Amino acid sequence: MRAGRIAALLAVACAAAGCGGEDDGLVDAQTAHVRFGYPKGWQRQAKGGAFTVARIEGGRPVAQLTVLERPVRATTATLAVAALQAGRLIGHDYKRGAVRPVRIENADSGSRLSYSYVSDDEPRHPTEGTDVVAVRDRNVYVVRVTAVPGKVSAADVEAIVKSVALKGD
Repeated sequence: MRAGRIAALLAVACAAAGCGGEDDGLVDAQTAHVRFGYPKGWQRQAKGGAFTVARIEGGRPVAQLTVLERPVRATTATLAVAALQAGRLIGHDYKRGAVRPVRIENADSGSRLSYSYVSDDEPRHPTEGTDVVAVRDRNVYVVRVTAVPGKVSAADVEAIVKSVALKGD
């Protein structure tokens, strides 16, 4: 009886700590250099050479995840963020949020940037974005999530950010 209670307590503690491969609701994916996850139900899009998936509502994308591999070179994720955002800063409606360091497996450095802007798509609409930027050997990798406000939960964004890793090649 006592052993059964201890086993039950251990199972509850393990589940609370995330043991046992808890489902975070993400589909595992990878590109040549980046591993990441995206929410179930998002659809693969044909967007040039970049990996892109989108959440579609009413035949239109309301959220999107794009992986950019080596769009620039930089020595740190902070410098990479600055280079990637330079063109956006001249946009009338672009608002840059906080840049925070983030740990990314197999990266020399990593940053997370939040921002918002009004899309160029017709009809124009507010858009929120989160970029996860990783640097290894001066090569920059970006996982970019953009969405109409309220179309991607904060929990999904956090899960995506935590899922990003560089392959150990």
